[in-house]
Amino acid sequence: FASFNTASVQADSAAGLTAGIIGLMNRGQPRRSPEEWGVLSAWVWGLSRAIDYLETDRDVDAKRLGVEGHSRWGKTALWAAACDQRWAIVYASCSGEGGAKLFRRNWGETTDNIAGSYWMAASFRKYGGRWNDLPVDSHELIALVAPRPAFITGATQDPWADPHGEFLAAVAAGPVY
Repeated sequence: FASFNTASVQADSAAGLTAGIIGLMNRGQPRRSPEEWGVLSAWVWGLSRAIDYLETDRDVDAKRLGVEGHSRWGKTALWAAACDQRWAIVYASCSGEGGAKLFRRNWGETTDNIAGSYWMAASFRKYGGRWNDLPVDSHELIALVAPRPAFITGATQDPWADPHGEFLAAVAAGPVY
């Protein structure tokens, strides 16, 4: 078991967007385009670089690596497994909106709550108040992990993460498993 310090790649704040890997790529300038990555994608990039290293370590079975996270790190874990097939398993705990929870479900954390967040690319802002215009939903994100295992969990007493919405997304992703 190893812990990944996301702040070593990108600060967990909007003020940090001119530093870290995003700042390095933008030469210390703010994001110039709405399509440029948000903090979650920067963390995912860093997790893939960690796998690059672990594949060189003879003491590590790089074919059996898992990624896990809670809340915004649960969103990150799910996105990391969808983007990099080298993750053998993902455990996303209470990942909520932008993670395993259905975007189109008006319960708990919503698209409006994360649309303006530094976590997301600025182009995601256009979906604030327009959830039904999203071209994808979270069950498709979960399906991108298949056939590798995806363990999705939400605390039953955590309405913000919307465990029922996470369950519905997992069920909808089920046919690819």
